[in-house]
Amino acid sequence: MYSHKGMFPVTGELAVGERTFDLTDALAMLDDHKGYYPYVMRWDWVAGCARADGHARGFNLTHNQCRDPDRFNENCAWEDDRIGLLPTVTFVREHVRERDERWLIKDRDGRVDLVFTPTVPGDFALNALVIHSKYRGPYGNLAGKLAPEGIAPFSVDGWFGMGEDFYLRC
Repeated sequence: MYSHKGMFPVTGELAVGERTFDLTDALAMLDDHKGYYPYVMRWDWVAGCARADGHARGFNLTHNQCRDPDRFNENCAWEDDRIGLLPTVTFVREHVRERDERWLIKDRDGRVDLVFTPTVPGDFALNALVIHSKYRGPYGNLAGKLAPEGIAPFSVDGWFGMGEDFYLRC
């Protein structure tokens, strides 16, 4: 199995109904993954990107079922056209599905110290005997700091991002 994200500059317009949004200087994140997945899949994930201090910055953090997460994980940060590695992280959720819900994302060495506060729900559940899916994909606010290998540490205070709390038996 492999999984990785990329952060890319985007230019153009997006039309939604009667509204048009200018995407000049926007950023997009793309997901590339492939593998033979187990009967039960489970992962935690959070990502975000923004233009700050004259730079395009972003990050991707997950805790999934890869076999050796200290060696093989997709945790990283971007600054412009550079990528910096980030360590294995853990997710702790407080006050789940309450107004003050928070996801705490940290590593054991202090290089990742983030708080994700969901503000826009994105839940989907299905239990159809052979398939059981519990998916939460909220959008929300980010705060904290990252210290990627090879890139200067930076803050994500005030960023808007997305998270996933995913379970699938299939």
